[in-house]
Amino acid sequence: GVSAKARAQALAAQDGGGRLCGRGGHVSHHLQSGSCGKRAGGALHEVRDTVSLPVVAIGGINQDNVDQVVRAGADAIAVINAVLGAPDVERATADLVKAMEEAKNGIQ
Repeated sequence: GVSAKARAQALAAQDGGGRLCGRGGHVSHHLQSGSCGKRAGGALHEVRDTVSLPVVAIGGINQDNVDQVVRAGADAIAVINAVLGAPDVERATADLVKAMEEAKNGIQ
């Protein structure tokens, strides 16, 4: 996979035979500032609209914002602290999976 911050990088990843396209660093800062729909979500949407590859979002994703990330165009998420920082790792994982499924069902 290739990390893409812009449309050109996403296209290069796809044209180069990439199997997935990562879009990172957008979530925690932009969601905290309330601008996910304008800036972070826009960047994620831009990558999503550019390639047919699966788009994986990473960066500050947790139970409270996973639905916004999915609505912004993520096919999948990559998390560390949301799971490993939780008191119950299995429960945190299950809760994130459920939240992603619910968010995906809500946009279909």
